[in-house]
Amino acid sequence: LSSLTLSANTIYGGTSVTGTVTLNQNAPTGGTVVTLASNNPVASLPASVTVAAGVKTATFTVTTPLVDSSATATITGTLGASTANATLTVNPYPAPTSFTLNFAQPLIPSASTGTGTVTLDNPAPIGGLVVNLTTSNAALASVPASITIPAGATSANFTTTTGTVAVQTKVTIAARRTGFTTVTFKPTVLPPAVTSVGLSLETVVGGNGVTGTVNIASAAPTGGLTVTLSSSKALAATVPVTVVVPAGSTSANFAITTHGVGAATTAVLKASVYPTTAVTKNLLVKPASFSGFTFDPATIQGGSPTTGTVTLDGEAPPAGYVITLSSPYPAVLSVPASVTVAAAARTATFTATSFAVKANTSVKVVARGASGAKDFRVFVNK
Repeated sequence: LSSLTLSANTIYGGTSVTGTVTLNQNAPTGGTVVTLASNNPVASLPASVTVAAGVKTATFTVTTPLVDSSATATITGTLGASTANATLTVNPYPAPTSFTLNFAQPLIPSASTGTGTVTLDNPAPIGGLVVNLTTSNAALASVPASITIPAGATSANFTTTTGTVAVQTKVTIAARRTGFTTVTFKPTVLPPAVTSVGLSLETVVGGNGVTGTVNIASAAPTGGLTVTLSSSKALAATVPVTVVVPAGSTSANFAITTHGVGAATTAVLKASVYPTTAVTKNLLVKPASFSGFTFDPATIQGGSPTTGTVTLDGEAPPAGYVITLSSPYPAVLSVPASVTVAAAARTATFTATSFAVKANTSVKVVARGASGAKDFRVFVNK
């Protein structure tokens, strides 16, 4: 055995070093076993280490426990009649003198948990180190009375459980210990976030109502929770500025008013309690279609007028909805060339004029809109 060396001869308790034994020549086939020993239990190591065949060195690990005072150990390697030694001094860590307090998530949602961490400037001593915790508002952010940083560790985590708030609210968490400077951190408790927006209809003909529902992550606090609403296409779909989720509830409904459109329009509805957590939902507003055509009265005496009515299944668009009219016998029943359903209206009327006839006559009047045609028979009697 030529030598025994350590990667460090002075270390802190609780850490380890690497030892190396060196032979004066390469180990033979089968390797060479070097016996190891320590004269002090402060240094733990294997009973032996084997130098592999064809090489001169082998390494081993020396581990140490935490200590409260300095200790010295002599590490000895033995091979036959030859020995080699190295001295290892194990010192206690410097006593911690300060700590910091931080939160992994400084913005904590209502009715949830957050993780705080107390970190020492040096490892905790044998027996650990207790740090006391306090909160400025236990109802909004509760913390344990204390945490213990384990011996040899530099930090420990704790959990804070939040209550429910209607607006963003800061809470002061403090870490204290005699002889140490008190430190604080102010996490912000957030109101329950909107998790989704539901619609009673996701596709609707303009002019027909839709019911929206906002859902939030946890029950609304006392006094309720105000959710802000908006629509990207207010001319197609209008929503109230806000809706209030009642205290103790996790949802609230609101009315969506749709309007006549000239072409299919997607309105993006947005709901949020605070801007960074807005949730959106698309509502497709479709143009109205021609849905009904009648005359009243449907049977008239020649020379008498009758009133025609055209009906849409929703509101007419801003430019109105034009329906063309035709009569196969204008000498019997005359109709205007067209009738326009005014913007935002659902119906329009017109007058048809009849003339004297020698025999009862059935006239099929045809009305054509952008979405299709309909007809209605008017009976003109002599």
